[in-house]
Amino acid sequence: MSEQRKYRNFSVQKKLEIVLVGLRGDVSVKELCRQHQIAETLYCSWREKLLEGGKVALAGKEERQGERALKQRIRELERTLGRKTYELEVAGEHCGAGSEGARVRVPRAGRERPTPGRCRARAPGQPHRLVQDAEAASVESTPSRC
Repeated sequence: MSEQRKYRNFSVQKKLEIVLVGLRGDVSVKELCRQHQIAETLYCSWREKLLEGGKVALAGKEERQGERALKQRIRELERTLGRKTYELEVAGEHCGAGSEGARVRVPRAGRERPTPGRCRARAPGQPHRLVQDAEAASVESTPSRC
C-alpha cells in the first residue's frame, strides 16, 4: 500500500507573514520559498490572493454597488432561464416522443433543430403551434408528422 502524503497547513497569519516578507524585498522570493520549504507557485498564488483581496477591500462604494447590480442581474437571468427551461420541458411532455417535424426556433442563433416529441393532443394533419411570450423560443411542428 502506498503511503498518503501529509500536507502542511499554514495558518492565515503565517501565509500573510511570508507574503509580506516577499513583498518587502529584503529576501528574494526564491530564498524565501527555500526557507519555508514551499513552492514558488504557492507563494505567487498567496500573493495574488492577498492583492486581489486588498483591491476588493479598498474598492469604492460605487464599484461595490456596480458589482451588486451585476450579481442581481445574473440572478434575474438565471431565474428567467429556469422558467424557460421548465416551459420547454412542459411543452416536451405535451408533445411526447418521436416527432421529427417539431422545431425549436432560437431567436439569437437563427438555427432550427429538431426537438424530440410527438404531439398526442391534436388530430393528425393539423398544424401544432405552442406560443409562448415574446422572449421565449417558440415550438412549431409541420402538419405532416405528429
